[in-house]
Amino acid sequence: MRDLAVNCVAFANVQGGLMVIGIEDKESLPPEGQKIDIEKTNKTDNTYCLVKKELKKELKKKL
Repeated sequence: MRDLAVNCVAFANVQGGLMVIGIEDKESLPPEGQKIDIEKTNKTDNTYCLVKKELKKELKKKL
């Protein structure tokens, strides 16, 4: 999940766009019953929001 968060933050720090998250190899499906842990997803989102907020503060200081 940390890798996903790092990639999302890096993506947000560029020009943005569309990020599609899904099956990577096109040769096999994910394991049956695989689920994304909503708690981890929410924590990742909260971390992103905090980082974004702090980055904005720092940018305003420098302008």
